[in-house]
Amino acid sequence: MPKLYKTVQLLGVPHYFQGTHDSLCTYYSAAMLLASLYPEFQDFFGIGARRQKVGLKVYDPIMRFFPHAPKETKDRMLATWFYRGASLKNAMKALNSSMKANNLDTRFKYEQYKNLNSTFDIITNNIDRGLPMMAGWTTVDFGVHCVLVIGYKKESQNWLILNDPSGGKEVCWEVLKRINKSRLEIVSVDKHEGPRPDRLTTFNSKRFKPTQLDRWWPYENDICYQSIKDLYDVARHNLSFASEESP
Repeated sequence: MPKLYKTVQLLGVPHYFQGTHDSLCTYYSAAMLLASLYPEFQDFFGIGARRQKVGLKVYDPIMRFFPHAPKETKDRMLATWFYRGASLKNAMKALNSSMKANNLDTRFKYEQYKNLNSTFDIITNNIDRGLPMMAGWTTVDFGVHCVLVIGYKKESQNWLILNDPSGGKEVCWEVLKRINKSRLEIVSVDKHEGPRPDRLTTFNSKRFKPTQLDRWWPYENDICYQSIKDLYDVARHNLSFASEESP
């Protein structure tokens, strides 16, 4: 029986890019994660007066909640981000603080994984549920980096599909396991009842449809992924039935 290869990718996730000389990959990955679940937050990133007479004032839903020392100004915090980056654990705290401040129930969690052989399945299970994940790693050649994982490919080798703030699109899982010199850091969605990105699944087997596009949708007292084609057929049937009953 031939091995089943497939690709699963979450669609419509905003892609924000860092500059060529800054270390803002964690911030932009957190921004993409938040915007994928709450598109309305996209309009708030960076809103506010960039420079006041004293200090920096912004209403960014992540930046304003990022943990920092009591005596540390946001100017200094941003300067530290720019040159040294930010930790994924602090990004998780900022995301959760933003949710609480906006009376939203979504919660995020931070974890480290040493055994990478089983971690790929953890990532794919989250993607299958429509939940992107922040991933951070440390390598000798490329240093410390953070990306947003938005999909995966199961082929002869496994791949992660990325929204990478530095411009990358995917990474081979076996290569990542070899070059990662520390625990893999993950910020994932621990609780979320709202909408999720559309999910595109592509198979290479004749036993399955080549591609299937699914939408997170309430259906028969349940909210889960439904085929957009099936949703369209049900809507068309209901509209036809309603028109037949109209006087």
